[in-house]
Amino acid sequence: MYLSPSTSLHVKYYGVIGDRPALTLILNFIEHTGYYCCNFCFIQGFIIPGRNKQQYSYRKPLVLRDSNTFKLNSLEANIQKKNVFGHLGISILEIILYVPLPQSILVNYQHAILLRHFRDAVKQISAMLIPAKMRGTEDFLYIKTPELRNLLLYGFLPRFYSVIEINRAAHMALFICGIRIIHSHAIFGK
Repeated sequence: MYLSPSTSLHVKYYGVIGDRPALTLILNFIEHTGYYCCNFCFIQGFIIPGRNKQQYSYRKPLVLRDSNTFKLNSLEANIQKKNVFGHLGISILEIILYVPLPQSILVNYQHAILLRHFRDAVKQISAMLIPAKMRGTEDFLYIKTPELRNLLLYGFLPRFYSVIEINRAAHMALFICGIRIIHSHAIFGK
């Protein structure tokens, strides 16, 4: 199809997808270790004394960000030039997205799930096994994302069910089921 130079197109941007560092920059939001780092809720982090590590406790009722609070907090951060519930200012996406923030934010599955949560789970479980380490878990830099995905979705439970305690196996089974449901085709319709 040939488009002449005078052809105009109307493009709708429905969302943005990226890993946390990219989303931090494009959304004008704090890093993933900040006190209000979730783009979708208002859970406040706290530092674990002596470990210099940020933790986030789930509390009911979960207070979610909506398009109004997202816009108002980013506007207030922009005016006051300070952090307001994680916002550092107005996102450059605010005026071009067809779907409002935060509903239009998608966190990259490979980075958030495979290269972060699942990698850490494998390292922790590996440290508990006898012998203390599984070969290859010391340095995940050389393990490709598709290999981690296959291990998570198809190989982890059959291989480790008999060597880890039942509570950890149940937790991993729920985690794997959740990931498979989120990232698979709809089985029962919408």
